Amino acid sequence: MNKSTEPVLNPPLRIMYHGTSLPKCKKIMKSGYFKPWTYFSKDMADAIEMGGPVVFLVVFIKEDLPNYWQAFCQEKIPISRIVATEKITKEVLTTNCSLLNQIDESTKEDNLQNPGYAFYDNYSKYYDDENTRRN
Repeated sequence: MNKSTEPVLNPPLRIMYHGTSLPKCKKIMKSGYFKPWTYFSKDMADAIEMGGPVVFLVVFIKEDLPNYWQAFCQEKIPISRIVATEKITKEVLTTNCSLLNQIDESTKEDNLQNPGYAFYDNYSKYYDDENTRRN
C-alpha cells in the first residue's frame, strides 16, 4: 500500500473540562493558551465545582491521560485544542420539599455547604438559594 492510500490512524481523543470565571476565560482566550499546571477534569460537574461556571471542553489524546478524575499538563496548552466553551447556569425547575424534609439531619448540614440545595430545618423554615423555586 502506498502512502497516499494508507488509512489515517488518529489516536483516540478525550474531552476534558476546565471550569473558570468569565474574566479568566477572556484572559485565557486573549493569551492563546492555558498556563502550565492548569487542571482539567474528566467530569464537567467537577470542573464547575472546582473552577467556575464557564467551562472549556478541551481535547487530549486519551492514552496520554492518567486514570484519575483530573489531570494537568506541565506545558502550555494552546487554545486551538478547545472544542467548545460553555457558560453553565443553574435553574432548579422543581423541588419536592416533603421528600427533602425526610433527609437525614447530618446530610442536611452537608447540603448547607453547597449552594442550590433546599430543605426544611427542624422549625420548618425554608432555606433556598436565589435559583430555587418553592413548591
